[in-house]
Amino acid sequence: MKKLSFPLVLIMLISGFLCAEPYCSTQDASDWQEALDEGFIRGLTLPEWQEYMNQWQQYLGPGGIPYPVDTQFLQPELYVAENAGEMDEQPGLVMAWGEDGQPDGEYASAWVYEYGVDPDLSGAVIQITVVPPQYGPTGSQVNTVSFGIRDMNGAIRSWHWVCGPGGLPWNTPTTITINAWMTGPAAASPAASGFMNNPAFDITKVIDFIVDENAVWVGGPAAVPPPGQTVPKPWNYWYDLIVRPSDNPEGMTVGFNPEIHQDIENPDLWPNDYHMEFVVESYNPFNPSAAAPPILLSHIDDMFMSFNYSITPQGDGYYHVTMDWSNPVEDPIPYCTVIHLGFELEVINSNVIMEVKGWWTKDGVPVEDLAEPDLPNAGFTPLLGFRVEDGMINPPPIGMPEFGYLTLRNGDGNPDTSQGEIPVEIVQLELAVLSPEELANQLGDYPFGELNASSPLQQELPWMPVLQDGMPVEENNPVNMPPDSFFDVFFDIDLSEPTPIDAGDFVIIREKVRFMNNNNMVDERWSWHLHEADNGECDLGDAPDDTNSAFAPMVTYPAAVPAKFPTTYQNGSPPFGPIHFWPASGPYLGTGVTLEWDADFGSDEDPTNNIIPASNAADKDFADDGIVGMPLSMPKCENTSFDYRVTVPAGAEGITAYVNAWADFNRDGDWDDIIVCADSGQQVSEWIVQDQQLANLSAGVNTITTPPFYSWHPGSADEEPMWLRITIAPTAFTGSGDPVAAGSGPAGGYSYGETEDYIFVPVATSEDTCDCADLTGDGFVDLSDLACMASQWLTNCP
Repeated sequence: MKKLSFPLVLIMLISGFLCAEPYCSTQDASDWQEALDEGFIRGLTLPEWQEYMNQWQQYLGPGGIPYPVDTQFLQPELYVAENAGEMDEQPGLVMAWGEDGQPDGEYASAWVYEYGVDPDLSGAVIQITVVPPQYGPTGSQVNTVSFGIRDMNGAIRSWHWVCGPGGLPWNTPTTITINAWMTGPAAASPAASGFMNNPAFDITKVIDFIVDENAVWVGGPAAVPPPGQTVPKPWNYWYDLIVRPSDNPEGMTVGFNPEIHQDIENPDLWPNDYHMEFVVESYNPFNPSAAAPPILLSHIDDMFMSFNYSITPQGDGYYHVTMDWSNPVEDPIPYCTVIHLGFELEVINSNVIMEVKGWWTKDGVPVEDLAEPDLPNAGFTPLLGFRVEDGMINPPPIGMPEFGYLTLRNGDGNPDTSQGEIPVEIVQLELAVLSPEELANQLGDYPFGELNASSPLQQELPWMPVLQDGMPVEENNPVNMPPDSFFDVFFDIDLSEPTPIDAGDFVIIREKVRFMNNNNMVDERWSWHLHEADNGECDLGDAPDDTNSAFAPMVTYPAAVPAKFPTTYQNGSPPFGPIHFWPASGPYLGTGVTLEWDADFGSDEDPTNNIIPASNAADKDFADDGIVGMPLSMPKCENTSFDYRVTVPAGAEGITAYVNAWADFNRDGDWDDIIVCADSGQQVSEWIVQDQQLANLSAGVNTITTPPFYSWHPGSADEEPMWLRITIAPTAFTGSGDPVAAGSGPAGGYSYGETEDYIFVPVATSEDTCDCADLTGDGFVDLSDLACMASQWLTNCP
């Protein structure tokens, strides 16, 4: 029986992708050819192959299938093809290896893409499309796909995927997405079959990508694709690898910058490495099944020459993070040295870091294993985890602080103090609240780096003491924190006035802790926390709403009708106004969205709030640009429709969205009514567009026509305005309130989309006002209006 079985090699696209460095892509045959001609793509050498396989054997990660490393390596033949025949029409790279008539056996080949852009791939996503081939009835097929990343020191991080039943399907394009800075099989989607990570790998110093194929060759024909060859040999085809920013929606910055005291006196134990590990929470509450991993934004290394980290998903929105700082063994950290080792992460929806541990090692060996007698803290240093609640996405319950709070946490509940749980006292605790502009003005271009005791800039921040039992936390009023204890720091603190945390503001907290150190002496050390409040990058409507945060009555129309349109989200709800927490993460209306915290208070990009209840002002959102051809025609008791535009961001082409619209035909201040036409008895609902489903839209701006609906107006359309709401959202309309209010949103809000509200005087098009009708709204009455009338008649009239 003839059998061919080998892993698929993947491609690297190197130009034409519209994004900032270090991201790049290549998509046509000329780009591939240029990369080959200029040496960006080359075959892997035998010594490189041996080292690659050696690392797979040494550093295979848990929870996966071992990679097949026992094969004979052969040099590859690389060339560009316009397509892979029936398997795929896309241009890509062919790798073939071996010779006609070679003995049966296991053979491997590999190629390298030399990545010449910014080597820091922190937060980058690698996206690959692969088509694992299967060759006819002989059972010959691709069995494994692999992809590796190599840093400037030769350390490698790599994933592999099994193909066939239960794995990647044969002869079918499959897009693989890798969160390159994460570790473990779940860092990729679909999840990898196996994973390897050299602990010395540095994602900030990437120099190339390695892809390899292993083949079980049983002699027989296996024609390579066009332009092809007649000599049968193992071959493979791949295309579309893009290095791009993370898929994460806009997140929040969280930073931790502790003072670390080298408190081990014995020179024989002076450490040259420091390690930190913790669990961080980061998730998209509106799409919990989608990964939203934390992203490392920056790190502070102080006296260390090397930094490495890994992020491994644990499920349910939690990620295990390890960070390692190291020096050569001949360059240890001397006794009594105080250093700063900090990091900034971007997290989604949750400002939580817990189970924090930090410890010293000497050339990778815990100092406790070398110490005689045992060290009091086993070489660990005290670090406090935290949880921040800013009350943005989940408003606080009645009676709880409106502006949120911080919970400091000592340890992870493990009573074994050798695991880093050290009893501490907080002897000074202060906070400062700054807007992004104030943060930059007071701390400069890199504010996080100024959070240390020696910085005069941080000393000048508007620090406010945190109170315990009505008194500031200080030497004589310390907070006692044994292992596994908590302390709540309320932002709405009891000072001369509350300290509000507005959307996008930053809270900086500094704490001085007292503890018994590894030299059995009382020690005091500072730590700084940086927390960004949810940035309020939401979208809401701008129709007047008398259930607002100011509890101010709002009216509309010339007759001063009470306005009962559900617009505000946080206060006065339910019914909840439709809120879109990450508008542009999916399809949205028109070509732009202005962002706000809520409709009637908080930050607003316009910058005016959408509605101002105290002055009865509404219609203040400057990005209501979805509906085409305003003012619309609303003929009395006749069928009509209108056009609107939808922008689909790149990468959101497959997302399904729902569009709903309401029109206040009878001008009574809500969208809840059904009107009966006197002449015909026709019922006209103010819910004019009901769950119009949009699917498979192309990226960019799409123009959509609503389904036909009956409209109504009281007869003097040139004098009577009306409010109209249109919403695009990820789900069909459910709304909120009792009974459900038309035009409202769900209590949990929407993830993406946009709501736009319009007040306009409909264009007169009834039989009584059709003379000289400017149906196109261009300011002229001409043949285009006649064509418009004929089109409407042919489309809408029974």
